[in-house]
Amino acid sequence: MDPDAAPAPLVVKVMRMSAPVLATQSVPLFETAGESGSALDAASSVEPFAESTWDTVKDAYARGGDAHFSRAHDTVRDAAYTDHLTLPSSFGFVSVGEMFSVLVSVVNESDAAVRGVQVQVDMQNSTADAERPEEHPMVRAPPSVCTLEPQKRLSVVARHRIQSTLPHAVVCRVRFEREGSKNETWMTKVYKFNVNPAPIALHTTAHGNRAGLMDPAPAIRERAYIQVQAHNISARAVVVEQVELESDAWEWHVIDAFEAKSTARHLSPKDVQQWVLVLTPRQPEAVQRATLDQLAAAPPEKRVVNVVHALGTLAVQWRVPGGETGITRIGPIQRTVSRTAAVPCGTSGQEPRLAVQALLQKPERAQALVPCTCTVRISLHDLQSTPTSEAQTYRLALMPKSGTWTDMQLLGPSTIRVEPDTDLALPVVPLHSGVVRSGGMALVLYGYTETMELDPPRVLREWPCFVELVVEEAD
Repeated sequence: MDPDAAPAPLVVKVMRMSAPVLATQSVPLFETAGESGSALDAASSVEPFAESTWDTVKDAYARGGDAHFSRAHDTVRDAAYTDHLTLPSSFGFVSVGEMFSVLVSVVNESDAAVRGVQVQVDMQNSTADAERPEEHPMVRAPPSVCTLEPQKRLSVVARHRIQSTLPHAVVCRVRFEREGSKNETWMTKVYKFNVNPAPIALHTTAHGNRAGLMDPAPAIRERAYIQVQAHNISARAVVVEQVELESDAWEWHVIDAFEAKSTARHLSPKDVQQWVLVLTPRQPEAVQRATLDQLAAAPPEKRVVNVVHALGTLAVQWRVPGGETGITRIGPIQRTVSRTAAVPCGTSGQEPRLAVQALLQKPERAQALVPCTCTVRISLHDLQSTPTSEAQTYRLALMPKSGTWTDMQLLGPSTIRVEPDTDLALPVVPLHSGVVRSGGMALVLYGYTETMELDPPRVLREWPCFVELVVEEAD
């Protein structure tokens, strides 16, 4: 008989590894008064019910169920683990993003040792070209071939992160050498399964600082926010274990009443959970430089520029009953903020093209009808300049917009001279308590260098509301 035609001496079994889940019991288990409920050394002992109470409980559950109360004799102490733990049949329910783990067991059921044994496990998924499926190696064990004695077992664990909803297949290839044959033999088994969509749908919205005058601290000024919503779109419960932002340029934390970063959140079907992530740049100067570069690249005739910053990729870690941890990613997430474009100081294209940055320091406390001081710093960035360009001097002024200062009064002259990159004190008087908004303000350029005068002066920036204060009643 040809040795290569003989039945294979090895048996291959594949089982998905998954977390067991608690099985529901139609009837709760109690201990009666006569079932050693008073034994203090019994680990599962509970306070016994009185006999009359126990009879009432049995009768109530017998009437409320479809079947007779046949398990009344069971106690917590006598119940086996198999009464409480279940595993999914076959490969169960597999979702995109889930870590798929299988246990491959190869058993030598012959009476002789089998030489040259090695197990190779791969994951295949369909592609547009059905004749050439995409294959991902999972494990090869042992590193070199081994000998499997009679009735001995070789077990390996293989893991793969599911990344698409295409049909998948676990391909197990077992190499061995038959007795009396000079050639190696390969035995292949394929286990196909379908992949379902992820049980949660993610929606993100990025927000930035939209104020015209911003905080002097760069980390606060460039702060970003990501609003995250997770919607359980499956028919099963989902536990969201962690929300994380994958980014090298931003530090982040979650603001949530339940500390979502460290505490798992349970989502029933159709539930929606929300988190807000606060992002702070690790290098605020790099973010500001990227903003100026985008302003410089915008067409000169454009008045408003949408400045875009990449924030990173959001990863939400979740788990479903009977499955391993899954990860759903969304990104890259971007923050888009509208900024006033740089203003050219002439029409020839050789004049400075100025971008304005205004920083505002508010008073710690403001009271109605009591003067207080706001500190403003105006910075100009010439987007036409080069590292070898000479420094320019600018003649600037802030001019209040008439008719807009109805809730707050500005003290001092109507035209306020501004020195770039210098703190400017603006005394104001809130006229009432509550949230009080000032009137508008315009930044006007009269000229630059010692000789260049602009006629008419050029408005570099306008603010409909220059400052907003939370005002208390006067003491």
